[in-house]
Amino acid sequence: MHKKKRKMKIKQKQKRKSKDVSFQKLSVGEAKAVAEQESRAKLFRTRLEWFGAIGRNIAAIQHCIHGIKFKPIIKELRERFPGTTLEVLDEGAGRSSLKNSLLWRFKDLNVTTTDICEGKLWPMPKKPDKIANVLDLVKSFGKNKFHLVISTGGGAWRSPVPEKAFFQIVSVLQPKGTGIIATAIPKERLYQLAKRFNVTIQRIRTLESRQGDVVNSVIFTKNSGRKKK
Repeated sequence: MHKKKRKMKIKQKQKRKSKDVSFQKLSVGEAKAVAEQESRAKLFRTRLEWFGAIGRNIAAIQHCIHGIKFKPIIKELRERFPGTTLEVLDEGAGRSSLKNSLLWRFKDLNVTTTDICEGKLWPMPKKPDKIANVLDLVKSFGKNKFHLVISTGGGAWRSPVPEKAFFQIVSVLQPKGTGIIATAIPKERLYQLAKRFNVTIQRIRTLESRQGDVVNSVIFTKNSGRKKK
């Protein structure tokens, strides 16, 4: 009888511990991995100058590869937030032309770009609107700032701690806002995190690179109100 009670207490303790996992703080090992990633990004952007000559029409790439159609997404957000200038975040913008494409197609948006470091390559802007790691989005902008967050080639995918990157993206989204990310987080785990972060996944599209890397392209909505238990 005592053994059963002891086992139950251990299980309850483990359950509580798993619920108390912080998505806001980095362990020493995680912080080291993030610092190394930032260092590699800076080195890449300053040395490979020839690479900058290759332009990227990101809107077209996202449409073809990820199947993202921005027109219905923007239309739906306008219906959810009538009379509001939609705040859009292009996280990990890099050499992306997405900001210009969105502003050309939709006149009533306010688009902010972030990147892990300054760019040294043309046609990438020398500086994004804000230099910020995906893990510092809340620190940089505060919670519930944006109606739409896009991270299809940035921190959501490249971060060494992708689950914490996902948490940051959800945190800066307004309730009823939409997130579009590409991430290596497995599909089953994404649904678990969606429940934990109080978001509804609208679509997951699994992509595979020539190298065999699997990436999940995800569109989700942040729920308003408290999460369901």
